[in-house]
Amino acid sequence: MFLNALMLAGLAGASVPLVLHLLARARYRSVDWGAMMFLLEAQSHQHQSTRLKQIILLLLRMAIVAALAVALARPVVSRDFFGLTQRGRSTAVIVLDRSASMGVEEEARTRLDVAREAALRILSGLRPGDLVSLVLIGDPGKPVIELPTSDIQSVAGRIAALKPSATRADVADGLSRALKLLQDREPGNRELYLITDRQANNWHSASVTFQATFADQLNRGAASARFVVVPVGSDLRDNIVVESINLLSKPAIVDQPLDIELRVRNFGPTPHVDVPLVLLGQGGRPLFKTSLTLGPDASTTVRATARFDRAGTQVLTAELGKGEGDDRTDVAIDVVPPVRVLIVSGDERPGAFRSESDFVRVALAPFASLGRKGPDVASVVVKPSDAWTPSDQTTCDVLILANLPQMSATLARSVESFVYGGGGLLIAPGNLTRTENFNSTLFRDGSGMSPALLMPATPGDGSAATSLLGLDLAHPLFQFLRGRPDPVPTSTVGRYFPVTVRDTDARVLARYASGQPFAVEANAGRGRVLMLTTPLDADWGTLPLSSFYLPFAQNAVRYLASVGEVRRNLAPGEPIVATYGTAPDQRQARVVPPDRAEESVQLLRVGDRYEARFNDTERPGRYRVRVRIKNTDVDQTFVVSRPAEEADLSPLTEQRWTELSETMKFERVDPARTDLASTTTAARTGRELWPMLLALVLGLMFTELGLARRWSREGT
Repeated sequence: MFLNALMLAGLAGASVPLVLHLLARARYRSVDWGAMMFLLEAQSHQHQSTRLKQIILLLLRMAIVAALAVALARPVVSRDFFGLTQRGRSTAVIVLDRSASMGVEEEARTRLDVAREAALRILSGLRPGDLVSLVLIGDPGKPVIELPTSDIQSVAGRIAALKPSATRADVADGLSRALKLLQDREPGNRELYLITDRQANNWHSASVTFQATFADQLNRGAASARFVVVPVGSDLRDNIVVESINLLSKPAIVDQPLDIELRVRNFGPTPHVDVPLVLLGQGGRPLFKTSLTLGPDASTTVRATARFDRAGTQVLTAELGKGEGDDRTDVAIDVVPPVRVLIVSGDERPGAFRSESDFVRVALAPFASLGRKGPDVASVVVKPSDAWTPSDQTTCDVLILANLPQMSATLARSVESFVYGGGGLLIAPGNLTRTENFNSTLFRDGSGMSPALLMPATPGDGSAATSLLGLDLAHPLFQFLRGRPDPVPTSTVGRYFPVTVRDTDARVLARYASGQPFAVEANAGRGRVLMLTTPLDADWGTLPLSSFYLPFAQNAVRYLASVGEVRRNLAPGEPIVATYGTAPDQRQARVVPPDRAEESVQLLRVGDRYEARFNDTERPGRYRVRVRIKNTDVDQTFVVSRPAEEADLSPLTEQRWTELSETMKFERVDPARTDLASTTTAARTGRELWPMLLALVLGLMFTELGLARRWSREGT
């Protein structure tokens, strides 16, 4: 059998050396003359020898052309001829990549289009009765291992219907699932095909240990399994994307400026000049415009500021250029009314800025403090510690305990209930605070609300004065300082409380120059606790008098209020969970996925809340969840985004391909250069002889060359 029978026409070329030989003889004419008769008898033997050598060289040249033509025709002989294996039913597993990068379009076709065609060509090479199974990688659904089936047509139909997903590919996971399908199958008839693009990220999970173990397990048994990797697409890596949209102060508050950080990256080797970047708000309203210049393999950060005039869920969109494909990134945010803050103060005195709460109250609500109308971050209520009751906490989002002298066990339990229910708590002890009472009611040997054990304060003579030094600028509490040339404030802290931080779940966010903590946080139930180790007023230092204080106080309250924030930005496959504090009018919620018809999901009661859960989030885009509460439609928007790493199209290097193929023992077959159907059929039913024929051609050529040179020297 010949896989490329058309090349057998080249056998006619074997006659070319003969024709040339005959034409060369025709150019000479024999002439008899008298003196020649004395030489004929002496040269007779030599003439016969020369003629024999010419015939041998002629036959060698004809054999070279004929063998080359047959090699190009790719002859195949049955495996049974070599006694390699017994002919039987084959089991093929096709691992097919449908990750986000497979949606890249090249020459009017996506990479998945090419991969789909390659898979169908492999299926066309299977014989009746062969078994096949399809394993998908880059699939956001829960991996399902399907036993091989003889219904090849159904597998082909499933492949033909595939579309690119929004997730990343994991080659190691797909190959591990395929290995389970091939185990305990007929030895010598097992075939594994991996069809993926050349993206290097696909192979990150395939460690050296995995590669060696996989190759050993795949080839364990009486005969080896055939492993073929089919790379599709080109080595294109030129791609610029908006990697992230990050809010520097969450949540967004009505009429308050919101700092937004946009990170843009160029994954390719080509610089991009004057790339338009626009940030759009709800309804496509432009919020910010600029243009960028990006060097090769470079990234940049752009900061924008936006305001929102109404509360509710809104979607921000960043677009690069035309905003197509991954040049467009969405993020859903919650815009909320001013944060409700209750300050319980242990030191309230008449007069301007003499009370414990004065500085923080003005920082949080400057307009209200001056008796003016304006957009404040918070609405603030101040209660003296001796007038505070547990019922006061029911009307606030954030509770601030400022310089409390002592606390009863009843109040401590009400604080715990408030925090565990989802509230935010800020603790700032002061000169009136009794450390014994504080530790017994709020720390309670590490089981209370305080994230740290309070020690006696440093001396009041200023001998232990210090300043802030170590701030975690990556933490949301201090993100407002990012980009500043000198983010560390120069204020003096004359006194503070040394603490012993709870080692189970507490985290130090900032330290003094002395090394002692300034800010410590911990989560509790659905709530969050932030503890400062110096007062909120100016009695112990100049911190409230610095430019650092106002944005810090506002950001701290925002951070504590965002603890119950709904996760609106999800990865493909992550469930949407919409919660409601009020009982809906109906038992079902309506979900509108992107580019799909509306669906209904059941509303369930979970504790004191109602919850709608939607799991089918494979497609990237916006999902709207709508319920009816008190005869009013309440909408929540969620965004499912592509994974950022899928935007990096950097391909495997040739060296990396070689390393993988040698370790994992696979063949690499390019579908653009090789007919997959004939190649797989030949491998399954017989052995190709072209390598042996090509070696024969080379041997004949060297033999002809050697004989020709040797005999020519003898003739001279």
